[in-house]
Amino acid sequence: MDDSYKKQVEIITSPLTYSDANGNTIIFTQCHTKYYESDSAEVIGLHIASIESVVTLPDEYENCTVGEMVGAWFEKDDRAFRCWTISPEISCVIEYSPASVTRADIFKMAESAAPFEPKK
Repeated sequence: MDDSYKKQVEIITSPLTYSDANGNTIIFTQCHTKYYESDSAEVIGLHIASIESVVTLPDEYENCTVGEMVGAWFEKDDRAFRCWTISPEISCVIEYSPASVTRADIFKMAESAAPFEPKK
């Protein structure tokens, strides 16, 4: 690669998988974005690139919030996704089966999530 290319951002995803006795899973992924040449101030609202490092957002999704934070909710095939951005550096995705977990419980789980540092 020639020297005119400069690293812009690096997104590290840290998925945590939870399962119950019936084999149902909830995958909580926290995405950490490190900025090099690009500016974190350019991220306003939902950090699409960070979220899409885990799942592709459909053209249409439900806008929602986690506390004061901007979020999105949608279903794809037999899974549902709750996505939100805590800061330009941290975004989260919860993937689950809507047949096994209520949407209200997923929203409570999202509201209780706190940023953590990924292992290096």
